[in-house]
Amino acid sequence: MPNLSMQNALVLVQFIISAGLIISSLVIYSQLSFVGDKDLGFDKNNLIALRLDNRNCVKKSGLLREQLSRHPHIQHVSVASDYPVNGMTQNGYLPEGQDRMISIHALYVDPFYLETLDMDLVHGKNFDDLTPDSNHILINQTLARELNWEKPLDKIITRNGVDYRVIGVVGDFHYESLHKPIGPVLFTLKPRKRVILAEITQGHLDEATSFIKEKWEEVTGDHFLGYTNISRAYNRMYRNESQFAEKVLFFTLLAIFLACLGLFGLTAISATRRTKEMGIRKALGANALSVNWLMLRQYTRWVLFSNVVAWPLAYYLMRQWLEHFAYRIDLSLGFFLAGSAITLLISMLTISWLASRLARSNPIYCLREE
Repeated sequence: MPNLSMQNALVLVQFIISAGLIISSLVIYSQLSFVGDKDLGFDKNNLIALRLDNRNCVKKSGLLREQLSRHPHIQHVSVASDYPVNGMTQNGYLPEGQDRMISIHALYVDPFYLETLDMDLVHGKNFDDLTPDSNHILINQTLARELNWEKPLDKIITRNGVDYRVIGVVGDFHYESLHKPIGPVLFTLKPRKRVILAEITQGHLDEATSFIKEKWEEVTGDHFLGYTNISRAYNRMYRNESQFAEKVLFFTLLAIFLACLGLFGLTAISATRRTKEMGIRKALGANALSVNWLMLRQYTRWVLFSNVVAWPLAYYLMRQWLEHFAYRIDLSLGFFLAGSAITLLISMLTISWLASRLARSNPIYCLREE
């Protein structure tokens, strides 16, 4: 490696920062892409939640569900206590075979909940044909797994002296952000009406929403309709991460620009000092490619060294950041190789532009200037 002057050292530090930020940007955007594409265990798209804010709305929720179901572009409608990205109530339950109560998330739903959210029923049956006061429940796969129930159907879970019989197992779904692992969940028909969920046909959201507002006012007499787009609510959970990614990208581009500017300056100074040498080389028959390679070899070693230093720093920082996600991508070697390739390509383009100008110059002029 060439001797490091203060100017060289500053450029080296700039490229270390640039390489680290490039790798970090690749990791962050890959994680956010993973979050956006993750199978949540339910379909968040084209789904809206209508809030039942008062007793009158709760009382007429059944009639409103029937009215909304008649629209050709409202595929399914369900009345429930919550929807996944909104979190859920936790209660203490005593499962069969346990000697102490455990905390379980509870969803109060109707028989149409699973089809409205496109959830998978992996074992047993749904609440169809059961009365609302039935003491049957559904549980998710995580609860069955935590209780070591290989055959969970017909198992009993007790709360406040009431026995609830498991009739089905629902596929695991994310009811919170991917920062948190999926916990135990049970579904019950016990009425606790807080929201109406409506699944809309793709491309007909505005039309269906207008119809919902009309029926809402007609049935409830309430002029205000509060509703939430589930897909947007899901994206809002990662607003901080998205803003952080934008900031990292901005500083990455800034660091690359400053590093290239510094490298350009060093290359220009070196080229000026070596004008006579380049002139002699060209006079002796050196072609443009060999002159280019001479300059590239001198500075690309610094860029490669900067990546060697940046790798462990970026690995540590990105590993710490990813630890905040219960579900995350693997911090693979590909991110670091891609970051190094980008850094090397940018630096080579910067050096080559100036080196090619020098290589095309007339050797007589180079020697005359000396």
